[in-house]
Amino acid sequence: MMDSNNNFISSESLFNLHINKEIWDDIAEYKDEYAVVLAYREMYRILFAHRAPQIHYRAFLIKHLKDAAITMKLTHCTLHLAVYLLDIFMDNHSITSERILLLANCCLLIAGKVEEYYMKTPKITELNWLVPYPYTVKDYKILEAHILKYFEWNIMIPTAAHYVHYYLQAAVTKEDVRLKQQGVATIVRDMHTTIRTYLDKVLDDVHYMQRHKPSLLSAAIISIARQANKLSEWHEQLEQFTHYTCSDIQFTKMMLLETLPLPCTDCGLTITS
Repeated sequence: MMDSNNNFISSESLFNLHINKEIWDDIAEYKDEYAVVLAYREMYRILFAHRAPQIHYRAFLIKHLKDAAITMKLTHCTLHLAVYLLDIFMDNHSITSERILLLANCCLLIAGKVEEYYMKTPKITELNWLVPYPYTVKDYKILEAHILKYFEWNIMIPTAAHYVHYYLQAAVTKEDVRLKQQGVATIVRDMHTTIRTYLDKVLDDVHYMQRHKPSLLSAAIISIARQANKLSEWHEQLEQFTHYTCSDIQFTKMMLLETLPLPCTDCGLTITS
């Protein structure tokens, strides 16, 4: 689990909202405009066909990216975006084993440029420290350009980590504060461990990551985190904010709480880490 960094999102991310204020006072300001942007970008996720010839490398690559994110203190949103780019690019290209780590590093490099403060953006030298054989700067530049061209520069795609950050704006109500006798920030902080656990689970299984709407996954994760902290599983504020009802998220919650890996109806395989 990526537990050395509590930050879901960087303050420099284009998706960032500031949640250090009283959360319910911020909701009206951001809700409509931000929700439209997220929903629009979620619609343009490239469909995953599960046809990557190098899918058997995925578990190894996800571990590599997690370790890199921890080492460089990158946010969950950077990591999730890198994995999205990696999965989709692999799904549509045949990558040689000698360049598979270069691809993972390039995806993290691109995601870091989108999400991180410029001083924390991964550097090629740092990424090369994490691989057994260094690649040249030219190798990175050529593949980075190829990735960006394939995605037509449409790489600002919301992931489950982005949606979790957004939904946290509405995750805690005044009634929760009254019942718990704790401030909003404390309650949200107590939810972090559960949230990180399930965001990690989403990364590990390509079917969660690429075959399920990140907004729905995130709503289910917020609900699980609330219950883990002895709060009601859902409330009207979250329903209005996410546009998901309690019944909408039940099947996704059941899948996330299940210990078995997800089956895939299209490919007939079960991919585990």
